[in-house]
Amino acid sequence: MTKENDSTLVLFSFENRNDVRLWRVINDNVMGGLSKGDISVTEDSCLKFYGAISLENNGGFSSVRSQTKDFNLAGTAGLIFRVKGDGKRYKAYLRMDSSFDGIIYQTAFETVSGKWIDVRRSFSTFEPTYHGRSMPDAGPLDTNEIKSHCCPR
Repeated sequence: MTKENDSTLVLFSFENRNDVRLWRVINDNVMGGLSKGDISVTEDSCLKFYGAISLENNGGFSSVRSQTKDFNLAGTAGLIFRVKGDGKRYKAYLRMDSSFDGIIYQTAFETVSGKWIDVRRSFSTFEPTYHGRSMPDAGPLDTNEIKSHCCPR
């Protein structure tokens, strides 16, 4: 994440392997789907998210979500994700409330198979949605109110 004065603030680091406890996996089994996903911390202190998507039983997602807390990102311009992907498209979500379900602000990004890349997204690129539907009346993302981060597939 970058501050408006171009300084960088690290939100998550997995040098302490126990920090993986601050994240949880949410798969489509919450609605009867059969997708699988999990997380682990690698030897080089990265959070690894992996799994398999199934479209059976109306499924089709696997995600990882940070623990809810007040991030207080006022004065920040956006986020930087350092990712090593599989060449597929992913979405990053931000939430302004502590509920399990509700409006999310999302932005999509492409990965490059087997290669580390920095994905930079201004907060203005995060669009409000609810269960995949655009919610234009939700208003803009308020960086003072960000409570959790999520990266689903």
